[in-house]
Amino acid sequence: MDSTSNTYIEKLNKEILDVHLIMNENINLILDREKSLNSVTNMADTIKQESELFKKRAIETRMKLLLSKYSVFIAIGVILILFIIFKIYF
Repeated sequence: MDSTSNTYIEKLNKEILDVHLIMNENINLILDREKSLNSVTNMADTIKQESELFKKRAIETRMKLLLSKYSVFIAIGVILILFIIFKIYF
């Protein structure tokens, strides 16, 4: 082999090594991105579950508030209905 062939082979080897290093770096970046995506997915699932729980508790709290607000009127209505039924049938 002559010196130009050796230089050419060395140049090719260097380029192959550069490509290999770049590919390894890209693979590591992809793996890191996957970890980040998994983390974000887990956080999103947690937030979704917590928001559903919040919504359920908000509805329960609203119903309790309405019940406490109108319980007197409901009781009076029930008593009036029972009184009317009692007057009609007895």
